[in-house]
Amino acid sequence: RHQTPQISQTVAELAANNQNRRVVALDLAGDEAHYPGTPHQPAFDLARRAGLSRTVHAGEAAGAASIYEALDLLGAQRLGHGVRLGESATLVQYARAAQIPLEMCPTSNRQTRAVDDSDHPVNQYLRAGLMVTISTDGRTVSNTTVTREYTWLVQQFGWGFEEMARPVRHALSAACVSELETVELTKLF
Repeated sequence: RHQTPQISQTVAELAANNQNRRVVALDLAGDEAHYPGTPHQPAFDLARRAGLSRTVHAGEAAGAASIYEALDLLGAQRLGHGVRLGESATLVQYARAAQIPLEMCPTSNRQTRAVDDSDHPVNQYLRAGLMVTISTDGRTVSNTTVTREYTWLVQQFGWGFEEMARPVRHALSAACVSELETVELTKLF
């Protein structure tokens, strides 16, 4: 987000021109409170036309407005974070109906103060039928692992096997791979 729109355009062009090398997606990350996504719309339009998957980190620092921007303006198919999705009942309904993957990153979300320990919405979103996945965000920056994230969820919310398995299944079905590869991946779990 802090890069210029020209750099985003160049990255999108490189991604589109290297799909034969397994480049599959375009992502916009960074502080959405200080760097809106709107200037990067041309890059996301190019990615959409090229058939690339599109992820936008939104709904962490800037709230529901950044999620609307990510979905409506940038055409995001996945949301990095989305912890503040609950600020809008309309967004919750849309995300559930459209099965928008939410890359929940509990440690990172607490470190950035997007949520408090007891207020993390991951459990609520999972129970509400949203397509929750569990991620680390910046594994080295947050000093965490997926195992630590799940351990925290077990300790915080008492998650059992089904609660832990559902985000894994969501992540497998939301992977930026072909339908055939998705079928093969889901056979493993």
